[in-house]
Amino acid sequence: MTCWISPYRRIFERAGIDIIHVPSQTAPVYGIKCPVVITMHDMQELHYPEFFTAQERVFRAVHYKRSIEQSDLVVVSVEQIKNDVLKYFKVPSSKVHVCPLPFAEEWFQDSRWTKAEELRGKYNLFNRFILYPAMTWEHKNHLRLIKSLYLLKQQGITVHLVCTGKKTDHYFQIEKEIRNLGLDQQVSFLGLVPEDDLIGLYKITDLVVIPTLYEAESQPFFEAMRYEVPVICSNVTSLPESMGQKEFVFNPYNEQEMAELVRKGIFDAEFRQRNIVNLRQRKLYYQSIHSADNFLNAYFYVKSHFAW
Repeated sequence: MTCWISPYRRIFERAGIDIIHVPSQTAPVYGIKCPVVITMHDMQELHYPEFFTAQERVFRAVHYKRSIEQSDLVVVSVEQIKNDVLKYFKVPSSKVHVCPLPFAEEWFQDSRWTKAEELRGKYNLFNRFILYPAMTWEHKNHLRLIKSLYLLKQQGITVHLVCTGKKTDHYFQIEKEIRNLGLDQQVSFLGLVPEDDLIGLYKITDLVVIPTLYEAESQPFFEAMRYEVPVICSNVTSLPESMGQKEFVFNPYNEQEMAELVRKGIFDAEFRQRNIVNLRQRKLYYQSIHSADNFLNAYFYVKSHFAW
């Protein structure tokens, strides 16, 4: 469908807008008398097509190709996504600008949190547990995390896991695996929880674990960093760049490696302290990024190179 019949064309052109930035992966109109900027958030379907239906893959292929080719500038939050755009869509490097998101003290709408005693009573929590906040999409890799806990159990180490986030259809497979491994008393899926409860969970957990197979930019990592909770994560996509230290990342396909890092993250005091020190250093790094300047530079660039 040609962009010339878009009902938005006349609205935008009459408004005298200098630049249109649509913070999503497709825009309502292209080819107008001002630059159109889009934000590409991820390209997971190109890495893990098995996690998408054929219809979803076709939709993304058609719309993302059109969007990247017809927009005047593409904004991404991390280098990894820029590399994907360049690799799969063959556009000039100058067309893709990395603009990291600002690191705010609070990303939640409310900075209040539920106290530990209330949380333990409300969700029947154990005194010690690890936390994984994520929807149960298949690429979030809950199954391997659960299997890593089973490996620890075989070694006589009991680790309790609390997961938050919306339950998808894949949750039924996760639930079946929990029963098969006899981990019913060790693993809790709370579903979606209020923000103040989630903040409270961050504040009382022993360790945040992020075993995902794909992550454009990890909100659980930044939240753990904000609350100075030890965190370990998989060594894929943008996560190693975010973490900064190889000591705290693992192969998400290797359950034994994951289990060992979980053990160290809970019981090794020196490992935990090094982790917290690293998080403080990473926090300073992200706080030093001038996000507004990055976006303004991108806008000035596309405006100066725009030709109608």
